[in-house]
Amino acid sequence: MQRNFHNKTVVITGACRGIGAGIAERFARDGANLVMISNAERVHETAETLRQRYQADILSVTG
Repeated sequence: MQRNFHNKTVVITGACRGIGAGIAERFARDGANLVMISNAERVHETAETLRQRYQADILSVTG
């Protein structure tokens, strides 16, 4: 099922790998703006990959 998330912002925790990264990719593909949060620095790499792949507006945060 395709959903339209254009002009919507989704916050995802644990977003650098596994299920969190998969969820982030799905929302990016469906046009959402993302806030990706993780305690691992690699969340920035994951976010950059999704930015390039889907031209998504993504803020990545570690903490």
